[in-house]
Amino acid sequence: DKMHVVVTGFTNHCSYVNHSGSLIVNAECELMNRAHLTVQYTFPYDTEETKFDCSGHLHAMPFMALNPIFEPITKVSFTDGMIDDMDFSFHAGENVATGEMKLAYKQLKVRFNLAQKTRQKNQLITFIAHQVFIKEENPTGDKPLRITHINFKREKEKFIFSYTLRSVLTGINEAILIKYGGKK
Repeated sequence: DKMHVVVTGFTNHCSYVNHSGSLIVNAECELMNRAHLTVQYTFPYDTEETKFDCSGHLHAMPFMALNPIFEPITKVSFTDGMIDDMDFSFHAGENVATGEMKLAYKQLKVRFNLAQKTRQKNQLITFIAHQVFIKEENPTGDKPLRITHINFKREKEKFIFSYTLRSVLTGINEAILIKYGGKK
């Protein structure tokens, strides 16, 4: 919503393309009409592969505003919580995207919506997850902000925006879930 985009390095004349240069796309928008999002894509000219760098910043917004994006992919709904700040940066290659994310948030609550489970089983799974696996805030207490990893194997039939979204979601997932074997 309310998007502003600036593209630099764009040309349709191959003799003007500097093979060491890049096409750069800077975009700003109001994500879900709730928070300011800035994103930069850098596409190098010196390759024929699908390859780009992406970085971005999301300002404060309620987690629940992400449900239309998050629920269909993860079968999890946010029921409470606030994103204070999110920064991400990753390199997307032909097969995989890797990078880092800093996601500061608080008071996170989720609900599982597993279609094959009854309402009572979903409630039980949600309760257990909050007791054992869900990190309800970052940073926790006086500990430093946890930096998480972005790591997504590309689905080649999907478009660049799906590749970006699913890459960013891997960083969010790692931020809110405690890995098996104990808390980080």
